[in-house]
Amino acid sequence: MAPSPAGVRPFPAAFRAALIALAPTAAAKDTDKLVVTPGEKQGDVEVLNCTPKGRALFFAAPGTDAAKKPGLLVTLHGHGGKPDGYVFRDFAARRNWSVVSIQGRTEVAGAGFSWDMADAAYIAEVAKWVVKNKGIDPAQVVLFGHSAGGTMSLAAYAAEPSLFAGILTCAAPAVPDKRHETTRVCVFLGTDDPNFSNAKPVQNQLKKDANRLALCVVEGAGHNETPDAAYLDLACEWALAKGALGYEYRVPKKPPPAATTGLRHVLLRWKGADGAPADLKRSKEAAKAAADDLLKRLRAGKACFVQEAQARSEDDESRAIGGAIEAARLAAFGGAVAGAKDAPAGTDRWSGPFESPAGFHVVERAP
Repeated sequence: MAPSPAGVRPFPAAFRAALIALAPTAAAKDTDKLVVTPGEKQGDVEVLNCTPKGRALFFAAPGTDAAKKPGLLVTLHGHGGKPDGYVFRDFAARRNWSVVSIQGRTEVAGAGFSWDMADAAYIAEVAKWVVKNKGIDPAQVVLFGHSAGGTMSLAAYAAEPSLFAGILTCAAPAVPDKRHETTRVCVFLGTDDPNFSNAKPVQNQLKKDANRLALCVVEGAGHNETPDAAYLDLACEWALAKGALGYEYRVPKKPPPAATTGLRHVLLRWKGADGAPADLKRSKEAAKAAADDLLKRLRAGKACFVQEAQARSEDDESRAIGGAIEAARLAAFGGAVAGAKDAPAGTDRWSGPFESPAGFHVVERAP
């Protein structure tokens, strides 16, 4: 996770309980009169004045082709934070998306801003204005909320479910509930965050419904740290892959450098394969069956490659970044996978399974 420059304060316990308990019907009617007015430019962001009281920062990735209608990440800061630290330029550049970072409407003395439940409808209205006026693809609008903003992202979705394709929460004091059963939610929790205790209820939900939830455990991340742009990018890809299963997966706070060749792979080892851990019990036949099943689910739209890699691949070097791998390193595994980058992929972008001394590989090539 990357440190948040907004200096987010821990979310007060009393406010936390109040926010979680309130229903989305508590949203105030002042959004009926909400007016969004483009304001001055501050460097590479555009200020959006949202009266009464609100404010947001809009950023479009340089070089974005407006004719292709980019997606939109709607970001919400934590208690005592400010929107300036949540513009997420690196993320926008990776996906060629736009970002709107919305400011809470409650001032926190000596710090920044916070939220109350009335802001759920306000958030939705600002997002709708951006979609309408900034050429956004309405099918690719995802909410991100950090800490108290994570709680608000869950509430904002409930206020306007048809607007958002998915939700990403980070270090949030709340977890998805029945209001979110029709959407996709990826929960980021750092192991050094006091809110890491929320991993357990998310794990319990995953056991019941693995089709709409993902849990990303970030090793060593604390409460005031937001996910690296690479992880946000991959989580958005999963959120938009509606039929794909969710998983719990673990990643290092800082991801390895991304490959540039457009190749990804999932490696499934068997007992005794090169590099296989001593305690691995999977047989070669079971590894081949698992690789065949993954390829089948990918082609049926029931798997998201990058998250399958993060959750299941046994290549430690590429797992955290969704299996991204340089062509030379893929070829270095040897065996049939050495020619995978040139193998015909038929009508889709997936091919395999390819056998190497290390295991079976399913390979994705960027279209």
